[in-house]
Amino acid sequence: MLLLQQKMFMAIFALVVFVFVVELVRRKKLGEEFSWAWLLGGVALVVAASTEQVFVWLGRLTGIVEPTSIVFFFGIVFLMFVCLQLSACLSDNRTRIKNLAQQLALQQQELERLRAERLRPPQQGD
Repeated sequence: MLLLQQKMFMAIFALVVFVFVVELVRRKKLGEEFSWAWLLGGVALVVAASTEQVFVWLGRLTGIVEPTSIVFFFGIVFLMFVCLQLSACLSDNRTRIKNLAQQLALQQQELERLRAERLRPPQQGD
């Protein structure tokens, strides 16, 4: 199974990630909607590092024999979910930016029309 050195590294790394994420959220550099995934990943690392049974169970479930391979596999799966979440947010923001740009163009066109009407010399019938 995992060596004590590997377990300590995982636990320390999880603690550093946890502190870093909390600090980023506190400074408003990371939104709460993204912080949950990183905090969950850190908790999963602590749980995995603290108990050997997690690796035995995950190994049986996935057919992966080596504990380090299990860590890498679930790390890649975790990063794929983070990328998926970021892609969804990016798509949403792209749509919002397009809508805002269209609304701004319409408002600028209306403003130019009103300015042109105001600057137009009065007609005799007015």
